[in-house]
Amino acid sequence: MHLLISNVPSRVHLNSVSAMIQQPRVPSSGLMPASDVLIRAKEVITNRDTLVKLLAKHTGNSEETVSTVMRRPYYMDSTKAKEFGVIDKILWRGQEKIMADVLSPEEWDKNAGIQVVDGI
Repeated sequence: MHLLISNVPSRVHLNSVSAMIQQPRVPSSGLMPASDVLIRAKEVITNRDTLVKLLAKHTGNSEETVSTVMRRPYYMDSTKAKEFGVIDKILWRGQEKIMADVLSPEEWDKNAGIQVVDGI
């Protein structure tokens, strides 16, 4: 998700790093009542559907493709991640100047309209 929320031209990935997509998981239930387990399961399903829509929107893939890929952990090297649409550029050794052009996390937040609240 971190890659998807960044500005589209600055979604870079090191050539030696892998990316992984998977559906959200239900937290362990332990000794919880069945009603609490049901509430958590419904929340995970809602989160999964939202994540599928976001990934489809930002990668250019169909919701069906993203949903299918997310059924199991889907690992991608840099080339596969670029083909899937998760990243825009692969950063190779010697291309450090590209990193200088990438916005800082604070600037990303500001451009996205996220307000930082002190003390939280």
